[in-house]
Amino acid sequence: MTARYAPVLVVTGGGSLVAALDLLAHASIGDEACYRAMDWLLQAEPTLAEEVFHATAHLLNLEVDLLFFDTTSTYFETEDADEPVGRDERGRVTDDTQPAGQAGFRSFGKSKDRRDDLPQVIVGMAVTRDGIPVRCWSWPGNTADSALIRQVKTDIQAWRLARVVWVADRGFASAANRRFLQQGDGHYILCEKLLGGTQPPTPPCPGKAATAPCGTTCGSRSSASTPTSPTTGSSSATIRPKPSATPTVGSGTSPR
Repeated sequence: MTARYAPVLVVTGGGSLVAALDLLAHASIGDEACYRAMDWLLQAEPTLAEEVFHATAHLLNLEVDLLFFDTTSTYFETEDADEPVGRDERGRVTDDTQPAGQAGFRSFGKSKDRRDDLPQVIVGMAVTRDGIPVRCWSWPGNTADSALIRQVKTDIQAWRLARVVWVADRGFASAANRRFLQQGDGHYILCEKLLGGTQPPTPPCPGKAATAPCGTTCGSRSSASTPTSPTTGSSSATIRPKPSATPTVGSGTSPR
């Protein structure tokens, strides 16, 4: 049995990591072989992630028409960041003589745990409306959040999914992101911060009384007048806005 199959036994052993390693020891497979196999898994991660997703989606009959995406940071209890290396625009290590940037994977950046004094990495995840993970990503710790959703949409598009409505917070609500999310008749629901903490007046929904404001800020198509939990459709969406933010609904036209 080769080391590349060892992680499969760890997953299917049914016990803890220590119990799985004890089981592998009886098969003359050491824990170091398991850790070395992680390098192989990392290289095959894009293919493995897609195969696992399609198998899970078929097994659980997942609905992936609405995807929620967000990022977080996780820090390491060490004072030293990794040595900077050349990376492409997606944060991957490259041998290009003119890389897009230089950064170690564990780098100093804006910490969401308020630990800017420690090196960190950025982790992103897309989940379904039921909270089932679709795919995870990781980037160097000094990566800015704003442009990441473009990479995420591109990666998911490669899986040949049907049209997806993307849901994200105001950290991804830049004009460039909106234009990108609308490509290919795409849709999005993004939150925006309100000035002064009060909700501005919104135009009435078509066919409703003038005193019944829309529950969302409409980009080019209207939404239901009664604020409810998120729903999807080919031309509308309804959400319950937070007191400090209002969602923006986008469709296949440029945002206003």
